[in-house]
Amino acid sequence: MSLLPPTKPVLETITDARAQHGLRELDYRRYRQYCARKVKRVRAAVGMTQADRRRKFARRSLTAEVAANSRFLEIALFEAERDWSYAMQLKGEVAEEPRRRFHLVKRLRRATEHARLLADVCEQKSVGPRTLLEVQAYSHLMSGYLLLERQSWQEALDSFAASRTIYEKLLVAGTAHQEALCQSFIDAIDPNIRYCAYNLRLNSGGQDVAALLEMRRKADGAGLEQLAAQVDEVLARTRRDRVATGDGATVSWRGKSVPCRNPRFMDALLAAQEAAAAFDKEVETEGPVVVDNRLRQDVADRRIEGYAKVVGAFWDATKIAEADVKEDEVATARVKTSKSAENTSNLRFLHSYVSYLRLSRTLERDAVLVEAAKARLAAPAAADRRPLAARAAEIVRVNDVILRTAGEISELSAVKEDPALGAIAGLRTLVLQARRASDVGQVFIELQQFAEAQAMHERAKEHATEARVNAARLLARLRSSAATTDDARVVEAMEREA
Repeated sequence: MSLLPPTKPVLETITDARAQHGLRELDYRRYRQYCARKVKRVRAAVGMTQADRRRKFARRSLTAEVAANSRFLEIALFEAERDWSYAMQLKGEVAEEPRRRFHLVKRLRRATEHARLLADVCEQKSVGPRTLLEVQAYSHLMSGYLLLERQSWQEALDSFAASRTIYEKLLVAGTAHQEALCQSFIDAIDPNIRYCAYNLRLNSGGQDVAALLEMRRKADGAGLEQLAAQVDEVLARTRRDRVATGDGATVSWRGKSVPCRNPRFMDALLAAQEAAAAFDKEVETEGPVVVDNRLRQDVADRRIEGYAKVVGAFWDATKIAEADVKEDEVATARVKTSKSAENTSNLRFLHSYVSYLRLSRTLERDAVLVEAAKARLAAPAAADRRPLAARAAEIVRVNDVILRTAGEISELSAVKEDPALGAIAGLRTLVLQARRASDVGQVFIELQQFAEAQAMHERAKEHATEARVNAARLLARLRSSAATTDDARVVEAMEREA
């Protein structure tokens, strides 16, 4: 028998309850009392009160057989929250009365038991995949808190690492709100991982949680890797099920939403978006490719490899969209219906959308290539044995590729039909032309061709001036219209770059 997931996801339920009932002010007592009242109300609502006809206490435990609907899950969830908040309250009182630590550990043990019970019931009742993963992550988190208080550093680190691994995977497979919730739990877990690593003498003064987890994965063998693989499999299956049932088969972009009737395209698009989100987190963690005019070659190699995977994923979706457009052209040539024009417009919109995402990522990748090439040009000859002219030609070549890519963006049908987006694409081309002229001018300086360098810098100045004037006009137009703040933010960034 299957059980519907809760009306609100587990993370959202916990976060809202904590924020609204005391934890915004770190009032654990108030939150504990709220959880106790919540459990009492839910038990009364589902007929699981723990009193017999003579008003005597009669324990009624939650089991998979008893759980008839999603409200039963709230009993175990808020029982765990109640015991956890009581433990956190006692933790603040341990300094005054050390013996309260025994009560603290007892409460954390009960919170862990309730969280494990919740995970077991969810697994047996076949709740939604995301709900099950959230519950499992929560169970590992409660277990980590208990083991931390018992000073079982290695076991606590493993539990926190397992919880963080699940949250990391969920972070890139949900909405923006779900991403923020997962990140908040990751932020709460990281200090505990560092503390465990400190007591195990693993970090040697370092504070990089990602490096600590990677070290733990290597030491643990297949443990965390297998967990990560299982989570990936569940999320992939969820994505396929969502596409197959038509859930989420609508693409929204720039205020327009169109239906998508090709499950293969939606599957490829969702996979590409998830890959892009995961890659963005890696970029944020690794930092810039060039630091203090020195190229971090290992970071640059990983960055280019990551962009290749993301662009490749968007290419897969683009090819499917192109095939749909061509198939529609053939069908329309044979017979036209009252929906032909609308269907053709929708298919071209989807093709423009995924092409825009692919080309935008291509521009980002090529910008990294230019940055790396400029660092190699400025490096001593011993660092790069290629002739100076060859290193200089690489900068010019990549800049030319960037301009061609920007031209492709301007030619997309959706860009031409959207005045604001078309103006932004034109402004981007001007900024890139200014950057190319400046880079080529720097190349001429390295080659000691100073007259040519001065001419290129003059051209760069002209393009930059034109770009700033156009950006100011476009910003004024955007602010006076109902344009999105994202458009204005993009234009402001280009204006600063020019």
